[in-house]
Amino acid sequence: ELAMRMQKGAERFGAKTVYAEVESAELSGRIKIINTKNAVYKAKTVVVATGASPKPLGLANEKELVGRGLHYCAHCDGRLYKDKTVVVVGGGNSAVGDALYLSRLAERVYLIHRRDTLRATEIYHKPLTENETITFLKNKAVTALHRENSKLHAITVTDAMTKEETLLPIDGVFVSIGRKPNTDLVKGQLELDSQGYVEAGESCRTNIPGVFAVGDVRTKALRQIVTAVAALACAMQNCENRVALALVVIIGHVNSVWQIHFSSLENARLKHLHHYFLGERAAVFGNQVFRICCITMCGLVINKVFGGACAP
Repeated sequence: ELAMRMQKGAERFGAKTVYAEVESAELSGRIKIINTKNAVYKAKTVVVATGASPKPLGLANEKELVGRGLHYCAHCDGRLYKDKTVVVVGGGNSAVGDALYLSRLAERVYLIHRRDTLRATEIYHKPLTENETITFLKNKAVTALHRENSKLHAITVTDAMTKEETLLPIDGVFVSIGRKPNTDLVKGQLELDSQGYVEAGESCRTNIPGVFAVGDVRTKALRQIVTAVAALACAMQNCENRVALALVVIIGHVNSVWQIHFSSLENARLKHLHHYFLGERAAVFGNQVFRICCITMCGLVINKVFGGACAP
């Protein structure tokens, strides 16, 4: 809802939504080149906001069951499982936090971790052990997903020590085993950290002049909408300091497709403002930050140029 309101606010000032698929990006030159299936876009400034995608379990039927009992965002989809039985897979802070959140909604929560101890920080341990709704299954792994009438209805849990398999009937599974930054498009061009995130400081500048990184794709401690939007504000300020022929924002990665946002500026005056999206909305996949970043950036650009409020 927030993203859609931001989009409407931007469209009041002439924003148009079209679709394009990014195939490659050439970022090293003074003029950056974004190649799509149907057109080539050139710009002096590029903001990369491709985000990070949740790591999958790697099991058969996993893709088919997404949204049909299998989820990667507890806060997005948890309310679908009020008074039901759910599983959280993982052992870090995010997994334990998801389990605690779901315990306020579901009747029973199983936290499944492949090791005998959690990776989550100590502050999470006490509320977890004191929560009677949560059952911690240690040294266990989810090794199969079972569906009935196209929906997930049970999983196979395998003991890491004995290899014993147990069929566990459930209503939903939430996977929280980490995230993978969507940086394949810029590998070999932008400097990445050991985990594959783009290295960009508080200014959001990367190692290539004119290229900025914002949102979950950037190396940072906290990945939330508020930090993504704040980073985008910093990037926009730095973009404004450059004499840009055009501004291109690569804003999402959905179904292995890169989405881009393009807005043309000339002499610091807004001439055209376009959104380029491909595929389904990121929000469908529980990843609203990419779309919100883009729409918010639209608002920032318009506010910078016209000094007007963009909220609908």
